[in-house]
Amino acid sequence: MSEEVEEHGIRINIKGTFHAPKKNEVMYNSEMVVNRSLVLCALAAYYESGLCTNSQVRCLDALGATGVSGLAWAKHFPKVDVVINDQSPAATERITSNAATNNLQVNITSEDVSVLLHQRPFDFVFLDCYGSSVHYLDAAFRNAPKHSMLAITSTDDSALYGKATDVTLRNYGGYVVKTSYAKELAARLVLGSVVRAAAKSNKGVEVVCCVALKSFITVMVRVLRGPAAANTCVRKIRRVIHCCVCEDRAFYPETVYPLEEPYSLLSCDCRSKSAGKLAVELGPVWCDEIFDANFCQAMLTQANNLQLSHKVISLLQVRWTRQTNVLY
Repeated sequence: MSEEVEEHGIRINIKGTFHAPKKNEVMYNSEMVVNRSLVLCALAAYYESGLCTNSQVRCLDALGATGVSGLAWAKHFPKVDVVINDQSPAATERITSNAATNNLQVNITSEDVSVLLHQRPFDFVFLDCYGSSVHYLDAAFRNAPKHSMLAITSTDDSALYGKATDVTLRNYGGYVVKTSYAKELAARLVLGSVVRAAAKSNKGVEVVCCVALKSFITVMVRVLRGPAAANTCVRKIRRVIHCCVCEDRAFYPETVYPLEEPYSLLSCDCRSKSAGKLAVELGPVWCDEIFDANFCQAMLTQANNLQLSHKVISLLQVRWTRQTNVLY
C-alpha cells in the first residue's frame, strides 16, 4: 500500500522516498515544507507584480524529486507554464504519477539542470539543492530574462557556517567562522557567489528575501540585465573585519588601497585593552540589503491568501530593520 501525504493541496506518493538523495531513489524531505511554502509565496507575489516580461510566466522546478513544488504552482496558478525537471528516471516517473493523481498538466523533463538552463529561458526558477548551489549558478543566469526571479536553496551548512573551511574556500571563495550572526553571514556568502555568477553574464541582482532555518538557507533574487547593473553589484562584495573578543564587525570600504588602520573600522576598544591581533577578515560577502520590505509584505499577503501555516506567516511578519551596511 502506497503512502501519501498532502502538501499545499497536492497529494503525493512518498513510498520509498528518502530524506537524502540515493542512487535510483526519490527524495522527499518533510522538514523542508516551510521552505517550499515560502517559494510558493514568492511565486505568487512575483505573478501578481506583473514584472514578468513574457506573456506567460515560465516556471522551472529544477530539482523536482517528487514534483511537489511544481505541482503546487500548477494547482494554484493555472495560467503559468510549469516545467518540473529531475535527472533521475525514478524521480520523473514519480512526478508523472503524482501529476496524474492530482489531474494536473505540467511539462516533465529529465535533463541535467545546467544543460536545461542553457537551452531555454525561464521567468521563475527554484533550485532546491541538496548541498551547495554554486554548481548551478552560472547556468541559472545564462538565459535569465530581465526581471526574472531565482529562488536558491543551499543545504551545505558545514561550509556556510565555517565548520569546513576548505570547502568554504573552494565553493564560495571566502572564509567564515562561527559567530553570533552566522546565519546572516552565510546568506551574504551565498549572495556573493550569486552576484559573481550573474556578473559573468552581464547581469546584476536585486535581493528580495533571505531565509535561514535549520540546515538550509534560501536566497531570492530578481535579475537585472546589463553590464552597469553587474558592475554595481560586484562592487558590493566586500570583506568583513570581525573582532574575536566582542564580535563587533564592519564592512571594509570600497577602495583599491590598503587600509593603514583596519581596526579603526570597529567601534569597540578591545585592541586598546589587549596586545596582539584580535580581529580576523571574513568573506568576501555581499554587503548590501538582504531583503526588499515591499516584496516581503507581498509574500505575507499571499501567504494569508493561500492560508499557509502559522509558522510561515510568522516568519514573514518579522519586522525587518532597514540598515544596509551593518551585520547583526
